[in-house]
Amino acid sequence: MASLGQMLANIAHQWRQPLSELTLSLFNIKKAAQQKDMKKLENYYDGSKVVIKSMSKTIEDFTNFFNPNKPKERFLLKDSILDAISIMDKTLQEEKVSIRTIYKEFYVSGILTELSQVIVNLLKNSVDAFNKNSISSRKLIITIDGKVIDEKEYAIIKITDNAGGINEELEQRLFEPYFTTKHTSSGTGLGLFMSKMIIEQSLNGEIDLVSQNNGCCFNITIPVDNKDNE
Repeated sequence: MASLGQMLANIAHQWRQPLSELTLSLFNIKKAAQQKDMKKLENYYDGSKVVIKSMSKTIEDFTNFFNPNKPKERFLLKDSILDAISIMDKTLQEEKVSIRTIYKEFYVSGILTELSQVIVNLLKNSVDAFNKNSISSRKLIITIDGKVIDEKEYAIIKITDNAGGINEELEQRLFEPYFTTKHTSSGTGLGLFMSKMIIEQSLNGEIDLVSQNNGCCFNITIPVDNKDNE
């Protein structure tokens, strides 16, 4: 029952962002229709279908989250990040957040959409911090690099913002279940906790947070899968 409640609360958490995206899309579809701009209308309509598909996949993924026999796949790490950026695209534009990406190509083993949900959650946290701290020049940098630890190759995802950082006491509690710095109406406290579970259990990796240069940097470390499927 505890696991079921955790899953349902996280679905609600993960749906908040796509619902915001759909609200923006509906507004833009209405505006494009009034202006009789069919090209924009089609673009917003297509974008809405992508978001709805992602919401449907969220239910499927979290239904299977507690299944120990769920199938894993070998996927290109940057595809998961591009998927997350696509979901967040309208919000990043609306909030005037510039995003820069620097990728090296690595394959990992896990579930692509689960990692995308983690990335969406981290990007949403940065957007919330920009607003909370009234940051005017809003920048996000996402990098993928490699590192060898004990003769094993790992991919390192770094998501860095300039949203003002976080104090040390809160930093140590961020990944605790039900801990949130947001109002209860906009945060369940499960987002970062579930993100940690996904990284550790589904991808055999690690996630941590470091405050730096008036901002935060989330580091995700995942073992590289160098095996070909051939």
